[in-house]
Amino acid sequence: MVRLMYKSTRLFSCTMGRPKAGNSYSHKKLFFEMKKMFFIAVAVSMSCLAVLFSVPVMAQPNIQQQKSIGGSDKDQAFDFVLNSDGSVIIGGQSASGDGDVSNNKGGNDGWVVKLSPEMIIEWEKNYGGTSNEGFMAVIPYGDNYLAIGPTASTDGQVNGNHGGRDVWLVVFNDLNGGIVSKKCFGGSGDDVAYSVLLNGTYIVIAGATTSTDGDVNAPSYGSQDGWIFVLDENLEIIWSKTYGGEDDDCFTKIMVSNEDPTKYTAVGKTKSSSGNIEEWSYNNGGYDGLSVDVSTSNGEISILSCWGGTANESFNAIVQVNSKYQLGGTGHSPDGYGGNLGEGDFLTTQTDNQGSLWWQYSNGGTMNDSLTTMSQAGGDSNDFIAAGLTWSNDIEVSNNHGGSDAWIIRKTSEESSSNLLWKKTFGGPGNDGITAISPIPWEYGAFIAVGHSGEVGGDIPENKGESDIWIMKLVDGFGTNDEIVTANNGSGTVSVYPNPMISCTKVQFSGILPTHFVLMDMTGKAVATGFIEEGSLTLSKNDLSPGTYLLESFMADGEMCTAKIMVQ
Repeated sequence: MVRLMYKSTRLFSCTMGRPKAGNSYSHKKLFFEMKKMFFIAVAVSMSCLAVLFSVPVMAQPNIQQQKSIGGSDKDQAFDFVLNSDGSVIIGGQSASGDGDVSNNKGGNDGWVVKLSPEMIIEWEKNYGGTSNEGFMAVIPYGDNYLAIGPTASTDGQVNGNHGGRDVWLVVFNDLNGGIVSKKCFGGSGDDVAYSVLLNGTYIVIAGATTSTDGDVNAPSYGSQDGWIFVLDENLEIIWSKTYGGEDDDCFTKIMVSNEDPTKYTAVGKTKSSSGNIEEWSYNNGGYDGLSVDVSTSNGEISILSCWGGTANESFNAIVQVNSKYQLGGTGHSPDGYGGNLGEGDFLTTQTDNQGSLWWQYSNGGTMNDSLTTMSQAGGDSNDFIAAGLTWSNDIEVSNNHGGSDAWIIRKTSEESSSNLLWKKTFGGPGNDGITAISPIPWEYGAFIAVGHSGEVGGDIPENKGESDIWIMKLVDGFGTNDEIVTANNGSGTVSVYPNPMISCTKVQFSGILPTHFVLMDMTGKAVATGFIEEGSLTLSKNDLSPGTYLLESFMADGEMCTAKIMVQ
């Protein structure tokens, strides 16, 4: 019996004649008879294959591990650090004083939680005064960690507030979260920070300000300006600069270029139509997504770009894939570059190092969808991951569990209207979302995501209060290196490494002993056939085009197992 199958679907089966008594089939003869049956099966089943492979076949990610953390009030995560030992530092905000949260200082506190690789709380700590704080970003800082966010307090652990809200920087240790150093930055107005990076020994912070005095010490161009300032290791300001026009401007993310270490790229939003350089007048209406390149030495602008339509757009994330920049945010305009599917869409934009637009696409449904974070997909992939929340349950969004769901999409950086590779919602009946996501470097196809969860149900097994910190380990089935297969002689494992294939990849069989293989592309076309010796097989890239392939391996008794192989 020869069967052509994809996953658990039998596309074709055929029984071959048995040899007469005293005769036997050689492996070679069996292979050629099976090969003949295979091509007959492909011809007969072409319509089925057309249906199966009409869209990219990429497994969506699944939750492998998760945890809800919090108390009876509102708690949420904004950022995290994944350590090399698998432990996680989560930075966020808490209004609770019970459950997993201890020692609330008053109002909202900056809250940090350290989890073991098994997602067991090792320690948690609140930081702040009697007013409101929150940590918007956290990074490793030597043997310690550095968190930044706004504070409105003038007491408790907060001192030196310049007025209104200040940017609060806290350095804390890994042992128990004890404060190593802390400092407020700002002026007499409102000052906030959303992003921080370490460039050598310099700490670079981006956000927004309404101040002109104090640490800001720069002119005001409008109601709120974008603000970037740089600190040395003693937390002293090296330079501080404001950016903007006559209205509202803000930076939400900053990075240093992989190709040009002399410039920072900051993204955010602008509502201004005039400003400190001529290009600020390019605003298309409402808020535009904003990207600015500035000198690392003094903050002078070299490139400024605005993208949007007559409604509102904003950028919340930026990642570099090869020499291109992927900007992510939310779009509302029906006449913007990316079009519009509903009230608000995931908006992804690709630019080069000169600020030129390469492509821009919208993803989502008819309701509000908001992109809050992006990350490279990991490994040597040119893909990227975008995540946030969605209220939709139509068009490109399916299986919404109620309220807002966390929504994750994987896209290729190549220019194509179909560069959406997979998409999936996660959540329960309440309001859920993701605020930060990152691949696990040592586990291809696995990600850590943090955000918030609302109610028990759907994907959420526990809830502590109004809103919890929600952390998930997600495994992208598309990148899974091992697949369990079942043959008539028992269960075995097919191990494919590396996957994706760069120049070659090795396929190792354990518990099963196939003799022949067929490698098919996503149209069902056989691109390679051959024998398997001693339970292993090495495939070379040769003339294989980048994409996804199915390796079908046949046992001598006609049973078959399959494995997915990616080619870069």
